[in-house]
Amino acid sequence: MREAAELLRVDTCTGFLLRWSSNSSLDLMEKLAASPVALLVIEHEWAGPTLLRLLARIRELALDVRMIVIGAMPEPQVIARGLPFGLRGCIPLKRLRGDLIRALSMVIRGEVWLPRCEMTKQLDLALQQSSDSGDRSSWRPSELTTRELAVLREAMLGDSNKEIAHSLSISEQTVKVHLQHVYRKLHVHRRIDLLLLRQVKHHGR
Repeated sequence: MREAAELLRVDTCTGFLLRWSSNSSLDLMEKLAASPVALLVIEHEWAGPTLLRLLARIRELALDVRMIVIGAMPEPQVIARGLPFGLRGCIPLKRLRGDLIRALSMVIRGEVWLPRCEMTKQLDLALQQSSDSGDRSSWRPSELTTRELAVLREAMLGDSNKEIAHSLSISEQTVKVHLQHVYRKLHVHRRIDLLLLRQVKHHGR
């Protein structure tokens, strides 16, 4: 853990706080209340089974903080429930040296960093929720046009561009254009980001 800390020397003076371990969360809460930070890195082993509760408490003190969990990978359902509280990344300890800088860069840009296998699990969760609800129109971002919403609803079900084009009787190129507009309006860059954003909205109700 010390070796990883040497990779990036940042503190509250630069708007960041790296928190590797602590006997209590009290001092962390005091620091956040006194000097809100933009990014917080939490050691999962320190938070343990109270991770979600800790994320919620941090969110109350620092509404805009983005959080990355390092160490043991939380369960997919925990990650999904943590998204509305500002969880934006998880890095396994064995990949910390190789992934830390890239993860921080992506999270700072407003994106989500998860290992590919965890992204797949989140995708499966999102698609399962869409399937279980049986309601393609439950998520309706107000920024989108009627046609963009239609494309978004199909994309949320995991349909390919070709399948969306067939379903909506439009060309694949038109689907791509609508998706580009959706990405821009919702400030995301990839289809997986759309699914994770939906998770945030779903669990944040």
